[in-house]
Amino acid sequence: FGRNTTGGLLNFVTRRPTFSTQGNISATYGRFDQFYVDAALGGPIIGDTLAGRISVSYKRRDGWMRNLVDGRLQNNVDSLAGRV
Repeated sequence: FGRNTTGGLLNFVTRRPTFSTQGNISATYGRFDQFYVDAALGGPIIGDTLAGRISVSYKRRDGWMRNLVDGRLQNNVDSLAGRV
């Protein structure tokens, strides 16, 4: 991001809260028992003075690569994240 930058830059732009109630949900199911859910809800908290937004993400997937030494499955995913 910019001239002569060696490390780069990550710019995260999140959706701002609004005073109208909004929400969304997305779910995915796939191979290796993969299950992803992303959900968000936003709207007014105190009349026209304060608005908020909350989002949650859950990801789960069984491993698909076998460790040849001990036989266990690798590359499992199990994460939960949230933001207010």
